[in-house]
Amino acid sequence: MVKLKTYKLTLLIHQKGEKKETKGLRDQQQQTSLAFTPRGYSKEDENARTTIDTNKAPVVLDNNGRELTADAEGWYTTAEGRYKVTPNGDNVDVVFVPKAGYVGTTSGINIRRF
Repeated sequence: MVKLKTYKLTLLIHQKGEKKETKGLRDQQQQTSLAFTPRGYSKEDENARTTIDTNKAPVVLDNNGRELTADAEGWYTTAEGRYKVTPNGDNVDVVFVPKAGYVGTTSGINIRRF
């Protein structure tokens, strides 16, 4: 007698996004757009490529991998300033407003799409 076990494998594949840096004068707002590229295959159809779920909001993380929470106006606050992350189809638009008088390189944020 042979006993077989069936295992279900769940694969979590993050979509690939661009890495961008912006530069600006002290106290100057900076903005950019990030392109995200779908990777992998659909869990419903192994022959179909994945797509970015534009119904899900992007997840914003600090540089240590901790999820950030937006305030009521949609801004994510860090030690260096605040970020606004706005979905734009598959892509994401990002605005950074430094804290008054801040000079230097920020730690930045990470953005995930699903």
